Amino acid sequence: AGSSVPPPGAPTSPVATPGDGQVVLTYVAPTGAPPAAQYVAQYSTSPTMASPTTFATTSALTATATGLANGTLYYFAVYALSSGGTIPSAYSSVVSATPVASSSYTTAGSSTFTPTYTGNHRVECWGAGGGGGNGLATGGTGGAGGEYSVKVVALTSGVGKTVVVGAAGTAGGGNGGNSTFDTTVVVGTGGSGQSNVGATGGTGD
Repeated sequence: AGSSVPPPGAPTSPVATPGDGQVVLTYVAPTGAPPAAQYVAQYSTSPTMASPTTFATTSALTATATGLANGTLYYFAVYALSSGGTIPSAYSSVVSATPVASSSYTTAGSSTFTPTYTGNHRVECWGAGGGGGNGLATGGTGGAGGEYSVKVVALTSGVGKTVVVGAAGTAGGGNGGNSTFDTTVVVGTGGSGQSNVGATGGTGD
């Protein structure tokens, strides 16, 4: 009687990277024979991987779990199968991640953001661009935009936070205002980025 194909080694070095309603799982192929042909990626809300959900069967070294609940802690692991094999490898080590919702604000002014769940949330604010200079010939170059602010915060459902996106600079090359979330600028990259690039001065009469 023929023997079944033995399982490959377990995948190694799994890394779970959270996103908005999703987590990307990456891992390293096992060494030795037989080589892995497919990987089965699973998640669970239990650290022991009880009652796991399979979200990908793939030959790639990355898999994305979608449709996850933001603010919920999930555990991830992956096992391998060899070509023609039916016996799974051992699990990789178990890693965890919590999906994080994301909001982006680009319009100058103050507003209140009220989360609908309790957990982490990623907020981006982009300062508006500096205004262009006015002149009798060619106006001056606009000032730098306000600083870019990004922050991952633990929020409580129904408790509002204040988001401020910096206003554009005044004519004559004034810099744009800085953006804040809950009064704290975490990362500043003044003058670079999305909507916070200084405007070019116009031509005067």
